[in-house]
Amino acid sequence: MTNPQTFPRKAADFHKIQHQKKFLAAFAACGSILPASRSAQIDRGSHYSWMRTDPTYPERFRQAEIEAARALEDEAVRRARAGIRRPVLHKGKQVYVPGEPLFTTEYSDSLLMFLLKANNPDKFRDRIEQVNTQDIDIDRLSPEILDKLADHLIQKALKEKGLNNPAAVAEVTKRLEAGETVTVEELEREQTEEPGK
Repeated sequence: MTNPQTFPRKAADFHKIQHQKKFLAAFAACGSILPASRSAQIDRGSHYSWMRTDPTYPERFRQAEIEAARALEDEAVRRARAGIRRPVLHKGKQVYVPGEPLFTTEYSDSLLMFLLKANNPDKFRDRIEQVNTQDIDIDRLSPEILDKLADHLIQKALKEKGLNNPAAVAEVTKRLEAGETVTVEELEREQTEEPGK
């Protein structure tokens, strides 16, 4: 004879597993907890409870996340390649040509670029060039690059001393253009002196 205490537990476990399956299937389809819980007709708090208390549930949820991500990727590919069919409107009303509604297809260049970067990162990744400043041959740099480098170093030195303001930068630039040398210490001393002294 069956122990009366084990039957309700098995029934409760069976119902929990059924609810979990419905929720995970819904989540895999939509990728969002609230709509999935509504679709499975469970409280979304059940999902969080299962994550904490059911040792097998987190792995099954991770699998559903992978399926949801794949569905999003498939939709991105569809929109990038096949586009989205949109009705042509004029003054808010559908345009018809010989009795048939007129549609246009819009493609997403940004989705296409994301897909290219994801699927062929070596070819389509954003290029960031890093150069070791010790390896730079100063004599080979253009005057424009040298000016930018000098401006950057001036602003950096002034910022470290708390002098990175337009007046200080203008003063240093003026002196350098006049062929004078200026140190940050001189500028700091001049900036702290009161006017008229």
